[in-house]
Amino acid sequence: MSPDDIWKKLHLTQTASLRERAHPEFWHALSRLNLPEDRVPDLAKLDDTVQAAAGWRLVPVEGHVPEPEFFALLAARRFPVIRKLRPEGEVFYAREPDLWHDAFGHLPFLMNPMVARLYENFGHAGLRALRLAPRYLTHLSRFYWYTIEFGLIDDGAGPRIYGAGILPSPGETEHALSPRARRVRFDVSRVVERPYESGALQKVLYVVSSFEELEAEFTEWSQACLPGSYRAKPRPETSS
Repeated sequence: MSPDDIWKKLHLTQTASLRERAHPEFWHALSRLNLPEDRVPDLAKLDDTVQAAAGWRLVPVEGHVPEPEFFALLAARRFPVIRKLRPEGEVFYAREPDLWHDAFGHLPFLMNPMVARLYENFGHAGLRALRLAPRYLTHLSRFYWYTIEFGLIDDGAGPRIYGAGILPSPGETEHALSPRARRVRFDVSRVVERPYESGALQKVLYVVSSFEELEAEFTEWSQACLPGSYRAKPRPETSS
């Protein structure tokens, strides 16, 4: 199976699987991003699209980016995109993030100004944590995991997917809205205290009511904790 065949198979599978599961803003953003359906995208052309529409640039990388570099890129409105596409043997479950994960999961929401601003502010918060309060790096990582990677949103029409770790993954997509996943109301004080396990289906997913809420919660928390002390009182978790 060629890289183009792998891309085509993933695109066909996920656009069908997400039809009633992804938040409407994902479809709007995906149409603006104009990803090809039947071939691996040209990163230079994709960079031109993202820059023109959102003011961000794409930075091709070979794999995992260390935290200091990752934070600095986001703060400068640069998003690292892994060049490599998953192998044929990992079409529906890749062990590591790849081009499909980044392009289909992350890049559409760079077209949304509010979510793009969250990415940028996350980068600034990470740089502040590195410089002033390293103990909050774990909290930042958990916030990123349970929102940007594995977040759900319910604006009154039932929970829908916006997390970049769910959108490109057939298994995560099916699991996220099934009875097997525990979906609870978003509470930043609980999110940053909850460890996560990579490489496994998520046992708990957090649900926000809007992107405005997500941005406001992150802004309030990061301003209070970086470099201030962490004093937020958790609210009881309630099922969504």
